[in-house]
Amino acid sequence: MLDLLRNIRYPLVHTAIRGGTVLVVLVVGGALALRRLAICAVPGWVQRRTLRRIVTSNANSEFGRTHGFEYIDDYEAYTRLVPAGDYECFRPWINRSLAEQCNLLACVDIYRVSATSGTTGRPKQILQSKKLFRTEYLEYTAAILLRILLSNPLVLMRPLGIVASASEARRLNGFEGGNAANTLYRTSPFRRLAALSPALFDVPRGRARYYYFALFIMAARCRCIITPNPTTVLEIIDVGREHEQRVRADLDGELTNWFDLPEEVWTSLVEAWEDMSHDRADQSSGYILFADVRLVVTWTSGSCGYFARHLREQLDNVRVAELGYLATDSPICVPIGAGTNQVLAADSVFAEFLPVAGDDQQPRLYHELEEGQAYEIQLTNRYGLYRYAIRDIVQVTGRVLASPVFHFLRKSDGFSNITGEKLSEDQLCAAMERVESRIGSPINFFVSVPDLVSRRYEIFCDVECLEERLTSQAISELLDHELCELNVEYHSKRRDGRLNMLRVVRLEPGAATRYKHALLNRGARDIQFKVVHVQNNASNRSLLQSLALLER
Repeated sequence: MLDLLRNIRYPLVHTAIRGGTVLVVLVVGGALALRRLAICAVPGWVQRRTLRRIVTSNANSEFGRTHGFEYIDDYEAYTRLVPAGDYECFRPWINRSLAEQCNLLACVDIYRVSATSGTTGRPKQILQSKKLFRTEYLEYTAAILLRILLSNPLVLMRPLGIVASASEARRLNGFEGGNAANTLYRTSPFRRLAALSPALFDVPRGRARYYYFALFIMAARCRCIITPNPTTVLEIIDVGREHEQRVRADLDGELTNWFDLPEEVWTSLVEAWEDMSHDRADQSSGYILFADVRLVVTWTSGSCGYFARHLREQLDNVRVAELGYLATDSPICVPIGAGTNQVLAADSVFAEFLPVAGDDQQPRLYHELEEGQAYEIQLTNRYGLYRYAIRDIVQVTGRVLASPVFHFLRKSDGFSNITGEKLSEDQLCAAMERVESRIGSPINFFVSVPDLVSRRYEIFCDVECLEERLTSQAISELLDHELCELNVEYHSKRRDGRLNMLRVVRLEPGAATRYKHALLNRGARDIQFKVVHVQNNASNRSLLQSLALLER
């Protein structure tokens, strides 16, 4: 009888907790959304106020004194006294701040130091304040949860499958280090909505971690998965299918240490499994991977857009929603509404936008942006980054009241130029989608590398095509034709012979996973990992050649 009452009580208690949390999301998220709409009505005024607040509050920092913040009273003075620059301009200041254990860039605390490899260049260390996690990230989280609630209210009545990064925690000069997303997940007040224990993120990187992601998501019958990178979900699906029998055994019996995990990690994992035992649904009726999933919230633009489309094809009856534009370096956007709209976090950061096209390269302010145009962002935030070129290009797609709506297009380094054709990542992705449609076979992975000696591009790709006519040469001709259609400069250079026809190199099945793991072993970060489809140098050619498929 006690067991029966316990089995009834636990689901009721958990349902009540989730129901209460959903109500909090509706109230808090709704209130913040109304506040955001008010800000959207006057973006120019809000941006001017944000710049004044940032400059005034940080005038007594060493960086502020060095750059004459006390003399800045408008945007023109700001641009005159503070030079624009990339992360390398701030690296010496950040290194000194860590050495002296004091933020020299801004008058804020150093709560933690977030490491990020980004997609290009040397690893970066980002100084983060406690206020960042208590305000900006909190609003961002509430906005995402409200988007989920508006998209499908029922998904929040089951635990969320939130897949965060590994902690990678290590202290830097006495400060907590590691990944910001992991810290946000562990400390979020909405943590009770999640099915996955932080113990899963301590599982060593590789197939084991993705296996337990799949297992816990299946056991909790999650209706929604949230993760920045769609390739993470694709890999969870692959590993879940590969180890289907093991998953069945774990769901129907006791957890088994299939991957010989270290004792400390395994003990934490078993405790997490037992903690959710009363919330697990009976799986004995059958095994269908992600049968209950109805929504995946992830990045759907830039280089991730190609894989988000493949994710839609992998999961039937599942909607893929936009997670929103967020960088470790700084909060940038706030999702608004149930769709894909996102607006600048105009009351948190000040932004300048450099036009990508045209001869006029004067920075535009947020309220001056034109619909349909692409811009590179320079950010100023309250935590010590000023006129910071984050190497991101966004495109304006519309407006919410007076505020431009934009989505991430690509990294500014996501293009290659051999003879003036300026091949960009979004063009190559669009061309690949057209080729997929024409050959009727999926292209699971592709990377373009310039061959300067031969004046052509080598396109390394994993193509699922069994017909003999679909040779590498045939695919090369199709792709070359599509790029000529999409890029007039590419077409011009091909027509006059300055650029030779590209060469497609077929890769072995599963090359994407091996490529990713090779770069992770070089220091890239797991959940944050993005495939750079258009590379502007040949540094990864030998790695890609080692994955090539020998064709007869």
